[in-house]
Amino acid sequence: MDQIKKSIVYLKDPQLVADFQNKLGIQPRRNSTREQSKKLNLNTDDPESNRKKSVPKNCGKSKRSEDEANTSDDPPESENTYKREHHGDSKNYTVKNKFLYYFFYVGTYLGDEIFYSIYFPFWFWNVDYNIGRRIITVWAVNMYIGQSIKDVIKWPRPTCPPAVRVQSKWSLEYGMPSTHAMIAVAIPTASILFSCDKYNYPVSLAVLIAVWVCVWVCTSRIYLGMHTVLDVLAGVFLSISLVAITVPIIRNIDHAAVSWPGTPLVFFIITLSLVIFYPNCETWTPTRGDTTTVLGCISGIYLGAYVVNENLQRQNQLSVPIITIDYLTEHPQLQRAGILLVRFVLGILIIIVLEVLLSLVSNAVDRCLGLDPKEDRIQRKQRLPALDLTYKYITYMILGFAVAAIPLVITVGFNVNSLL
Repeated sequence: MDQIKKSIVYLKDPQLVADFQNKLGIQPRRNSTREQSKKLNLNTDDPESNRKKSVPKNCGKSKRSEDEANTSDDPPESENTYKREHHGDSKNYTVKNKFLYYFFYVGTYLGDEIFYSIYFPFWFWNVDYNIGRRIITVWAVNMYIGQSIKDVIKWPRPTCPPAVRVQSKWSLEYGMPSTHAMIAVAIPTASILFSCDKYNYPVSLAVLIAVWVCVWVCTSRIYLGMHTVLDVLAGVFLSISLVAITVPIIRNIDHAAVSWPGTPLVFFIITLSLVIFYPNCETWTPTRGDTTTVLGCISGIYLGAYVVNENLQRQNQLSVPIITIDYLTEHPQLQRAGILLVRFVLGILIIIVLEVLLSLVSNAVDRCLGLDPKEDRIQRKQRLPALDLTYKYITYMILGFAVAAIPLVITVGFNVNSLL
């Protein structure tokens, strides 16, 4: 047991993050404001104050009074200080290797909404509708459990110094486990498991690519100073366990769920209940809002999938002009590739227009409620969390429905066989 505790402490040590960053060209500036403030704090006459102030805290924190420092070990104050910090100050580090800097920055966005908004619609519209829906369900399960655990465990991200926070995004969230690591495992693995028995392609090559993507994303989180090694490893092993449990269940019930008339209502009730009964956190974090977008999206996806399934059944799957394409079994001709590209671009444009319209509607609702549209977004979310969650859930439920229902709008190029 002692050995396990020592291993946990070692893997949680932010010095490991700092060493990894230093080896790959991220170095803190010795003349930074934080280092100067730290030296000034060590010159006070109170030895006890010196001891407390010399303990490295999270980066980006302003200098506190002696009384605040003496109470810094209390959990509420520590958490509040953690939430107030400003990460990613470009003045406190230098980049020695630009290639690695951009390489890892690209890698971290493979676990971001930019990647989701491209990868999931492409599966839905251009590859396989059913597999796309199953992959996004695995993603939703991993995201909800990972984000919930963050607000239960409440472990902060690597302290700075010794680590350097290169990226400011997601800094207000807690760090354990790394949901980027979870998604880096879940999405590629689910994609392979759901497709390998339906399409003919080199599975060994797909596995190598999946492992490469996972390592790329995980190391990027450490390089950017966003997670400790323990955060990343916990995310990887947790995701492996969840994928092993959820993939067989989804494979067995997904097709029947889409055909059952009660599925949209059941998903709406379940996802809304998960939003309402999300683990309570004493201090505000954006995690609950981000999780609400995931739940709203999956609710809309299954509503749209049910509508598409019912519509195609009524039309006997033949009354609309459909061009079927044999995916992954042969190299598509240039004309077919053009159809895929045009179809995907049109779909993305529809989603963007819809998102703009929903934003305008939410602004109109704000004005009706007498809210200031210029109010800081973070302050608005903290002051009116229920309104923020309502906006997010409805918005992303509609967007999820649109992603699933677009094949009814843009029928050219849609592979109806992917619904079977």
